[in-house]
Amino acid sequence: MSSIIKPWRLYSVMIVYTMLYGSWLLLWRGDTDLLTLGGNLFSTLGSIAASLLLLRAWRLAPRDNGEQRLWLFLFVGSLFYVIAEVVWLLYENVLHWTLPYPGPPDLFYILHVVCFLIGFGWRLLANARRSQRIQHLLDIAIIMVAAISFSLHFLIEPNLDGDWLRDPYHWVYIGYPIGDLGLLLSALTLYFGAPQLRAHGSWLPMLIGLLVLVTSDSVYMYMQTANVYQSGSLVDPFFMMGLLSIAVSGSMPRAQGVGMHQVSALSAAEEWQAVSSRGFTRIIAPHLSIIMLIAAVVLQGLEINWLTIGAVLSIVLVSTRQMLTMMDNNRLMLSLLLRSQQLTLSTERYHSIFNNYPEPVFSLDLDGRIQAVNPACSSLTEYTMKELSGRTFRALIDPKDHKQAMQLLHKAGHSGPQHGQLSMRSRSGRTYPLSLTLIPIIIDERTVGLYAVGKDITEALRSEEKISDLANHLPLTGLVNRSYLDNGLKQSIREGESQSARRLLLEKELRTALRNQELHIHYQLQVLLSRDRQTRELIGAEALLRWEHPVYGAVGPSEIIPIAEQTGLIVPISEWLIRQVCEQARILQLRGCPLKLGVNLSPQHFYRTNVADVIRGIVEETGIEPSLLELEITEDIVLRDMDKVIYELTELKEIGVHVSLDDFGTGYSSLSYLTNLPISTLKIDRHFVRGLGKGAANDGVISMIVTMAASMGLQVIAEGVETEQQSAILLEMQCTRMQGYLFGEPVPASTLQAMLERDCQCDEMGKGLLLAE
Repeated sequence: MSSIIKPWRLYSVMIVYTMLYGSWLLLWRGDTDLLTLGGNLFSTLGSIAASLLLLRAWRLAPRDNGEQRLWLFLFVGSLFYVIAEVVWLLYENVLHWTLPYPGPPDLFYILHVVCFLIGFGWRLLANARRSQRIQHLLDIAIIMVAAISFSLHFLIEPNLDGDWLRDPYHWVYIGYPIGDLGLLLSALTLYFGAPQLRAHGSWLPMLIGLLVLVTSDSVYMYMQTANVYQSGSLVDPFFMMGLLSIAVSGSMPRAQGVGMHQVSALSAAEEWQAVSSRGFTRIIAPHLSIIMLIAAVVLQGLEINWLTIGAVLSIVLVSTRQMLTMMDNNRLMLSLLLRSQQLTLSTERYHSIFNNYPEPVFSLDLDGRIQAVNPACSSLTEYTMKELSGRTFRALIDPKDHKQAMQLLHKAGHSGPQHGQLSMRSRSGRTYPLSLTLIPIIIDERTVGLYAVGKDITEALRSEEKISDLANHLPLTGLVNRSYLDNGLKQSIREGESQSARRLLLEKELRTALRNQELHIHYQLQVLLSRDRQTRELIGAEALLRWEHPVYGAVGPSEIIPIAEQTGLIVPISEWLIRQVCEQARILQLRGCPLKLGVNLSPQHFYRTNVADVIRGIVEETGIEPSLLELEITEDIVLRDMDKVIYELTELKEIGVHVSLDDFGTGYSSLSYLTNLPISTLKIDRHFVRGLGKGAANDGVISMIVTMAASMGLQVIAEGVETEQQSAILLEMQCTRMQGYLFGEPVPASTLQAMLERDCQCDEMGKGLLLAE
């Protein structure tokens, strides 16, 4: 059986019990014996139930960092409460004696409050350092001294006569308000100073219970002072409600093996919110108490002279200055916390990329000594990672290439990235050609080391030799060399022997592809389906880059983009692509059929250029309506430098350009950043669309994305829709915007324009195009 009692059942029992208690008091108001007997029994049984719940919470609590001791002191305090109720029952209903005030129950009531205060104090100070504990205690002492002073001066002393300090009645009279102040302070401190309790979920019933106890105790003390309290008063059920609410908090669900003390279990956002919310209150409360106390002293008739004025002003100024200093320190702490989180995230990303990169990566100092390597280096060199650390990179190079290696290292350290081919020798003596790229590590505008990224190009060189043989030697035989070369190339591709040669050739010729007009654009349609699937409204198109290579034929973006990013050509190619899309959108706009066209934006745009300025220039140059351009970004762009990306996207939004989040759901999706992005559309990744109807989990993800986007005011487009079944399921999920081969293959700009002029009907406002079936 589970060790967790359902909280709603406990809440229900507590409410019903309190209502029955109050109903008994109202029903037997005219019969003193039954009134007091029932009231005392309700109070005794309720306090026993609370004690049992707190005992159970103590036994289940983790045995570390103060949590178990919190429930122990609450349990002991509840036992004192039980004793007080039993004594009261004996006096009134067994011995039939008149209960004096103060009497024996009051002693145990006060002991119950003391135990509660010790438990909360222990819990709140358990995780703090020694200096923090002293600060917490001093803050609490300042507030308590001020509060007690106000209570004694304005509320208690005016109602007492004679030598009241020697009268135990007066000590009890003072003990109740002081205890109430302590409980009230505990309640506030729970809220502002214990994010662990808020994460655990037990803080709300505990806070409510403390507030109910404090209020009930204050009413009880007032009624005793006014001599109007009698056993069976309607305030009695509220004592039980407060005590039971605190007891119920100990039965809130707790993650397996996790205690409330574990702040590390909180997410970074929750921890940040917890630190921020309590900082200002903790700083200002003690100083505000001092200032209020001084103001009260002055207003109560203290002799006012220049010394008094100077002393008061000095104390106020010192307190104000101290508050400002502590607030600055608090802001600095929060800033350091954020920087620490960002540094941790950056470090983890670096290690993930470095260790999982499939090619060997060496981290070198400026003298060429190896500082760190990734696992691929061990496979290549046959040395362990530990053996490679501390060696010189030169020792791994074939002696004939030592001079070239040192030249590359020197140039990379002083002139920027370098590329070359060297022969590397493994532990067994095997020599193999290595394509090497050296990248400087720059920190604070100073080169502190180098990354050496290598690639074994043995197979690539073999393929190049084969191609060279086919191209240069066959003419001497008299055979048809072009046909033979084509067949040889196709055979090599089928056998997987020329993949490296293909990439090398594409890398080399991509630089001239723009100049030779080999790059062109196809457009994939985006449609809006009606609920009955009778009409399809063309609402836009996504631009897809194509390369008509003279040897390999059509080359898609899956090959073009990685090569362009590696060679540094992605920015000029992307700008060319955006300009072409804007010019096409302008043509369609002038022909009376404006259509929103989307284009993918490379991450490197955000780190090499000012994206907003570039887009603004292209929009102004082409004369396009900005709302007809939609830029698509991926989640990894946002996570690299969120602040910069949000700034650039905000600038784009002010221009009037739309921004969509592409491949949503495949990256580090998080509402914490999604709510801050100035985007208008989410594009569901084709991976999820492909799995529609094949599993409840996959369908649930898409339905959740559609619902979430609707609640945030975002549009949703499903990518990769290829079947009628997929479109039908999406329509059932209220996703009406789709893109994929179901609505046609990507078409060149000329075909798109002709199709719009032939098969689409423009309405008078030019707001929509009805796509013919």
